[in-house]
This record gives sequence, C-alpha cells and structure tokens, in this order.
Amino acid sequence: MNKSSIVGRRGECQPDFAQFVKVLKRQGKPAHLPFYEHRASTGFISTRLGRDINAARSKREYWQLYADFWLGLGFDCIPLEIGFSFGQVAQWQGESQGGLGFASEAKACVASMADLAGLPWPDEESPIDLEPFAIVAEYIADGVKIVTGPCGGPYV
Repeated sequence: MNKSSIVGRRGECQPDFAQFVKVLKRQGKPAHLPFYEHRASTGFISTRLGRDINAARSKREYWQLYADFWLGLGFDCIPLEIGFSFGQVAQWQGESQGGLGFASEAKACVASMADLAGLPWPDEESPIDLEPFAIVAEYIADGVKIVTGPCGGPYV
C-alpha cells in the first residue's frame, strides 16, 4: 500500500484536515462533512478490511492496515493513541457478559501510596513507543493528519 493506492474515499472528495478543524471550531460550513470516530475495534477493522489485522506479519504491516482502514472510510484524520509502556496491572473486573468484562469504580486498583509505588512505571528513557506514528505518517494521503491525545495509563 502507498499513498496513491488508497481506495474507498467519499466520491471525488479529497482528504482535507482543515475541514475537520473548521467543524471543531464552528467556523462556517465545511466543504464536506468530516467523519470522526475515536476508536474502532480490531474486529471491526478486520471485517472492513476483509482480513484479520491481528494476523499482520509485522508491526509495520499492522499499522499500514490500520491507516488503510481509516483512509478507506474517507476520514480526514486518523485517530492514533499509543499508551505509555506500563506493565500489566491487576484490575478488578465486575461481571462478565457476552465475553465483555465490565470494570467498576467501586474498587480502585490504587488505594494507597504503597499501591502507587508498586506500579510498573514506564522506563523514563522510552515511556512510549513512537514508531506507530512514524509508520502511519508514511502511509497517509496528503491532507490527512494524525489525531492523538492522552491515552493509557496503568488501568488500560
């Protein structure tokens, strides 16, 4: 896949992140209605792409497929959040329903300073893996931007 091979865009509409910003700032009518969705499950992505994104042969292929999913749906931006490199933290899970677990604020994972000190904090030298941003940036079409924000933490 490369920038010119992206298919499935809305008609003749070219990606234009400025239209997305225009809507967010409520600065007049955009040239087209920008789509935005903050997350998509790997199951939904796989269904849309017609292949299992989790079966990608490499990290690079995974993020190429991820970019292709959002661009193929006609988005002007790609949501991309990579959490900090926390280790696994035990979480309290409530009831499970249909294979989904439901967490509750009724019992916190961090209830004391000792709990906080015992968390597997990320390495200060590399608290986040920035490679997915670089990979996705290689495959986005002109006019498309990556949208990111705070993500993760010890509870994800």
